[in-house]
Amino acid sequence: MKKNLTLITILSGLAFSAQGESLLSEDFNYPNGSIVGAAGSPWANNSGATPMLVTNNPPDGQLEVNFNRAEDIAAQFENGPYMTNGLVTAVYSKVTVRFLSPPTGAGTYFAHFTGESMSSDYRARIVASVTNVTSLGNAAAGSFFLGIANNSSAIASSVPFPTELTTNVTYTVVTRYVLATGLSTLWINPTDETSTSVTATLNVGLTNPKYYGFRQASGEGIMRIDALRVATSFSSVAGANTDPTISAIPSQAIPRNGNTGAVSFTVGDTESNPSFLTVTTASTNTTLVPLSGIVINDGDGTNRTVTVTPATGEQGTSRITLTVSDGTNSSPRSFVVTVGSPVISAIPNQIAAVNAVIPPIAFTVADAEGDTLTSIVSSSNTNILKNVNITVSPTGSSRTLTLLPEANTNGGTTVTLSFSDGFTTTTRTFSLSVTPALGVLLQDQFAYTGFTIANALYGATDSPWQTIVPAVPNTSYEVQTTNGWAYLTAVLAEDVAAPLTNNAGGLLFPNFTNYASSAGGVFYSSFTLKVTELPVGDGDYFAHLKNLYGGTTFRAKVFVSTNGAAASSFRIGIANQANVGTYYHMDCNTNTDYFVVTRYNSYNGEAALWVNPFAESAAYVTGTDALQTTSVGAYGLRQSGGIGSLQISNLVVSTSFPNIPVLAAITVTGISVSGGTVTINFDAGASDSSTSFDVVSAGTVDGTYNVTSATITSPSSGKFQASVATVGDAQFYRIKRK
Repeated sequence: MKKNLTLITILSGLAFSAQGESLLSEDFNYPNGSIVGAAGSPWANNSGATPMLVTNNPPDGQLEVNFNRAEDIAAQFENGPYMTNGLVTAVYSKVTVRFLSPPTGAGTYFAHFTGESMSSDYRARIVASVTNVTSLGNAAAGSFFLGIANNSSAIASSVPFPTELTTNVTYTVVTRYVLATGLSTLWINPTDETSTSVTATLNVGLTNPKYYGFRQASGEGIMRIDALRVATSFSSVAGANTDPTISAIPSQAIPRNGNTGAVSFTVGDTESNPSFLTVTTASTNTTLVPLSGIVINDGDGTNRTVTVTPATGEQGTSRITLTVSDGTNSSPRSFVVTVGSPVISAIPNQIAAVNAVIPPIAFTVADAEGDTLTSIVSSSNTNILKNVNITVSPTGSSRTLTLLPEANTNGGTTVTLSFSDGFTTTTRTFSLSVTPALGVLLQDQFAYTGFTIANALYGATDSPWQTIVPAVPNTSYEVQTTNGWAYLTAVLAEDVAAPLTNNAGGLLFPNFTNYASSAGGVFYSSFTLKVTELPVGDGDYFAHLKNLYGGTTFRAKVFVSTNGAAASSFRIGIANQANVGTYYHMDCNTNTDYFVVTRYNSYNGEAALWVNPFAESAAYVTGTDALQTTSVGAYGLRQSGGIGSLQISNLVVSTSFPNIPVLAAITVTGISVSGGTVTINFDAGASDSSTSFDVVSAGTVDGTYNVTSATITSPSSGKFQASVATVGDAQFYRIKRK
């Protein structure tokens, strides 16, 4: 046994002397949503505003690279940049990739090494293409090629791998960038470095690799990326003994003389039992965090923890690196520990009309160590808001922020507020949208009397609505309108859209232009909704803003679904841009009118939804999916198999909430109990009737409220009285609109 152990030690030592260095290991195990800003994510925005997303379907976490989105991202290596020094001769990358839809035409590149600036010197570009410019010709239907390019003119100079690939098949793709020559090489499903490969020889360019990046662009299709590895040897990324993995660890912020507590992470290795893996530690600031202050608990081998305890009395920042090793190969993972930093409360995004006064914004700032704090403010767009017009009250934990935008100017800016205690700096950012007050842009009471086809919304006299689906006009008149309602149903397919007033376009309006997102526009929609047949399955969206009259970029999508609702009820939801909504808390009944209001901030991409609001300050829900900005130019109504059957009336699209009719607040003016009857007096809008309300009751204040039999009368305009017989354990009552 001892001889075997000695032999293993010697072999490990021999292997270690020739091993490559692992630079980046990423399995994309983050929550659904944008990868930039996810806890522990090393990825930063390179360019573009519509985010690159992590998807957990399947549940192990993958990166979706999608031609419909615009954000490009990059992550920095450990110890980069890598220059030609005789010790490191090349850098290698490996990903697994599965195309959900193939690239189109000549395609484009979607992954690459990057130089010392994340936005320049793209090398070893992986190209996806259907129509090749080489002798291989075009790929068969449903197939595509992957190729490699050294530098610019990626498509024209790319060299394709000589095998057609197929959608919905996972491939292992390996690249190499040689530091001395600038040549790039590609392998697909290799077993070792001698496996079949192709090397690009045109447009060679030298750089010092420091980042790895992914790119979203037209032509590349839709793909799922996983298991990214970057290292300085082939065997580290794709050999018989690949590098072990270590999961992302979020940055930590703790007070002076505190500790992080046990922070969880996982390790793994394709070839080794996780319990055999060792983890070593490093600190860039050993005065703040000595190595003795980094304690690893090995747990069950796979699931481990790290506890960081800084030196007594010290403040500042240190980057902690944990390196997992299988005895031959290793992989690092870094995170930042900040000690004694100021804490700033959240500051919501701000919306203001042009030339409107923005009330002072209250926030708090605290420093547990009692250090003197210095504030720094800045605006990303000084044409909208100059730095000198951002002021912070000077002292105390409760402070105010005052913003004074430029006169007669609309648009958006990101405001950055930082506080420094002399050791560390804490930063908060929020957006300010200064929106033009354009008034009502679209209003339709669906009171049409002249029709091309009986009761068809498209083609009705003076109707702005055009057929969008089917794509060929004059072939479908399925969306009906009668008696002030537009009707949408799951069993029909036509979708329609109407351009916004002041912004006319489309087939009937040739001078069409959009409201650009840079203009800071905030768009409100409102309508009365009546669902006559419940949505099915997960439901779907039926109304939305659009970037173009005939475009396919949808925002502020309004959903109906039975998910989460009581039996025979449904809920109304909103998404910023995704096909899954976030739902308002109210259970809604069929054949009942609900007043629905949405808001879309085109500058920051955030959508919100109200149901039966009395003002903009009423409770609302915002989309929890990724934010995506876009220009806005039309409103769309959509039919799909999940919506059931529903009706819409009195649609209004505006740029300010006051232009949308809102319901009056319900104010309880008195409540009494006598002889087993509860009497509730309340005030509401003069336009309401006694049939506009329900009484709901529950046994506890935060319990489930159910509709209770009640008699509601209206003694005078706007004043109401509800009489309820006490039943069971009901002790708490609410008045709600139906």
